[in-house]
Order: sequence, then C-alpha cells, then structure tokens
Amino acid sequence: MQKRVQTQLLVSAFVYLLVVFVRFWYIDKFSVAIPYWDQWDAEGAKIVAPFLDNTIDWSNFLWEAHNEHRTIPTKLITLLSLLLTGEWNNIYEARINTLIYAFIPAFLSHIYLDSSLQRIFKFSGIILVVLFAILPLGWENFLAGFQSQFYVMVLSSLGAIYMASFAGNRANAQVAMVGLSALSAMCMASGMLTAVAVGVVLTLQMLLGSLTSKRWSAIGLALLCVFIFALYTMPSIPEHTALRAKSIPEFTDALGHLLGWPIRTYHWAPIVIYFPLTIYFSRLIIQRSKPTRSDIFFYGIAIWSVLQAIALAYGRGEGMITVTSRYADVLVPGVAAAVWFTGRFFAIKNVSRSFGGVGIAGAIFLLGAIVFGFGERTTDDWHEMTARSSQLQASQNTISCYLESGGDARVLQEPNPIPYPDSARLQMILENESIRNSLDYMHGPKQGKTMGCKNEMHKEQF
Repeated sequence: MQKRVQTQLLVSAFVYLLVVFVRFWYIDKFSVAIPYWDQWDAEGAKIVAPFLDNTIDWSNFLWEAHNEHRTIPTKLITLLSLLLTGEWNNIYEARINTLIYAFIPAFLSHIYLDSSLQRIFKFSGIILVVLFAILPLGWENFLAGFQSQFYVMVLSSLGAIYMASFAGNRANAQVAMVGLSALSAMCMASGMLTAVAVGVVLTLQMLLGSLTSKRWSAIGLALLCVFIFALYTMPSIPEHTALRAKSIPEFTDALGHLLGWPIRTYHWAPIVIYFPLTIYFSRLIIQRSKPTRSDIFFYGIAIWSVLQAIALAYGRGEGMITVTSRYADVLVPGVAAAVWFTGRFFAIKNVSRSFGGVGIAGAIFLLGAIVFGFGERTTDDWHEMTARSSQLQASQNTISCYLESGGDARVLQEPNPIPYPDSARLQMILENESIRNSLDYMHGPKQGKTMGCKNEMHKEQF
C-alpha cells in the first residue's frame, strides 16, 4: 500500500515537472515580455499604474469586472509578479501561470493511478492528459500572463468536484467545495457553472445513499446562492451580443464543435467522446450496481465540461467553425472522462462476453480518434503560435522604439505593429511614469530575447 502511494506521488511529481519544463520552454521561445492586448487596460491602467502610484482603490480593485469576468486570481497574480520582480512582465506572469496549471495534469494523473482501472487505460489517460499539456494545443493561454483565470477556474472546479465525490458527507469538505465553487465563479463568468456541476454530483451521492437529504439540502442551498449571486452580478456587455449564437441550428452546430473536441469537423465526434460515459452508467443502472467514487468524480468533470461547452456555444457560438486554443482547457476534463469510462466499461461484469472484440475495437477507435485530433490540431496550432510570436516580437520592438524615442507618437502609428488595438489609448497608458518604469527592461537584453529599438524600423517615418 505504501509503495503504491509512493509510486503515485512520484508519477504525479514527474508529470508536474515535465509540464513545467516544456511550458517554460514554450514561453521562452514564443512569448515576449511586453504585455499584449487586454493586459494594457486590465493590468496596466487598472492595476500596475494605480498600485505603483499608490492611488489604487482597494474596495473596488478586486471586484471590478473585465468584460463579463471578475478575474480576481489574475489580478492577484499580476500584483504578485510585480512585487516579486519589480517589473510588469508578461513572461514572469506566464511562468507563474504554468506553476499553477501543472497541478491539473498532475492531479488527473494521480486519480488515474489511484484506481482499479486496467493498466492500459490508466496510462492511456495519463498520456493523453500529458500530451495536451506539452503540445501547443492551449498556446493562447500559456503564452499570455493574463489568461491565468482559465487555470484557476479549472483547478478549483476539479477540487470542488473531487471533494463532492470523495468526501461529500464531511463538513470540512462541504465548506471547501462551496468555497472552491465561489472561487471558480470569481475567475470567469462560466465559473458559476461549477456550483451546478457540484450540485449534480451531490444529488447523485444522495440518490446512492452516500449523503443524507438534510445535508444535501443545506449544501445545495449554499451552492445555489453562489450561482445566483454570480449570475445576478455578471456584467452585461452589449458589444458581445454579436458573438452569441443567433439561432438554434447555429447553437447546436457550435455545441457539436465544442463537445467533439479534439476531433474536428465531424458531427459524430461528440457521440464518440461521450458515448462511454452514457453506456457505462446505463449498464450500472440496469445491473443496479453502485459507481465508485472515482466514477462519480469523472462523471462530475464530464458534466462540468458539457456545461462549459453549452455556455461557450451560446455566448461565443456566432459563426463558430472550429474551437480556438483558448477554450481547449475547459474541454480537456471531458476527454479525460471519456478515457476513464472507456476503461471502466470493460470492468463491468460479463461485458467481455457481451461485446468482445466490438468493445475493444470501439476503445481503440476512441483513443485513436483523440490522438489523431491532437495531432491534426497540433500542426495548425503550431503555425498559429509561431505567427503570433513573430507578431509579438514586432510589437515589442515598436514599444522599445517608442520608449527610446522619448515618447514619439509617430512610432505607434501604422505600419508599425503595436500590442493594442488603439494607438491613442496605448500612448496614454505609456505616458504614465510608473508604467514606463515597470517596463524598464525594454532598454536592454533580458529573458533571452534581444530588446531595444531596431534602427532600420520604418526610418521614413522619423
């Protein structure tokens, strides 16, 4: 028993360190230190400058929304990076994000190992989770320091669902799952759905007799309060109405793309991904068997991914023809659950005689389809990542030129690329002395990249 626990911890630690090493390499190779896009307003104007100028309104700082999201953990990470380094540096923030993110594949690997699943499915699940982490499938999130809200939301959601699955009848676990659900809601707007997923898990626990109806009612009320509060206080952004699905067919098409991830194009993909879960629980009901706590956990994270997909299909479903890399992190738990229930399907009594080679062929097809989807997306994501990296490098050079010119507004004009859509607003932010001081690293080589203005850059403008 002790040896098995040690093995689980060693494997989880290895996964964590591997993911950190690979993603640090991506960040050093393809990211840049200069903030990008939303960071200028959400971090620079609203966090960095007020904090350094000692004018920050702490009563409003954490609660102020960015679009529909509160992004409280992201704000705190920005401040942490600033305090530790003295710089407003995207690379430092992205590295902190990686240290947080790596707990996700390590945690899922631990769950796979700590089970009676057949060895081939244990390691299939771990390999797929690690592959996602080390391939550039989520590059939009891991290159940008501002995207930490995805990682904190996923990690807090996994923690809340784990508590509900493994220790749902314990008072301290109940407090933790409500707290983690609230934390998830404070990361992103869709984080409020964690309370719903946890509620579904607890309802299943009650139906199985593992949780009394009295405790279920009390926790359910607390989770309902979290959900209603998050929904009621979510800002409405009129400009984002255009991003919503405009019809039921458009919504269902977007939902199909999301639930079928990582498989592309094919409308049968969601059936392949979520069929193992459906058939496994159907067999349990027919045989009147109880699921294990790990079954309930993976059922919960699958429900969570489905809820996230529904929210994205509605809120960002307009014209969706593919799933961008920034949304992949919330869909991975559903894929992890698919692998789990594929393995668990073969653990059902008499299933081998009932399905035999057909079941094995189906399992091979599912795993193969996921790996093929990873491979197909990796090619496109690699090209997109390298193209964005070149754009970021050029934008960084523009800011270096601007700072070295003493604030010449012509540097921020076309055709010079800039890391923000509004050159006038960007210049206004850069006029703040504290912002310029926090970007002092732009005047010399750091982070393994050559900074400083390139003299050949559009000389005709000066």
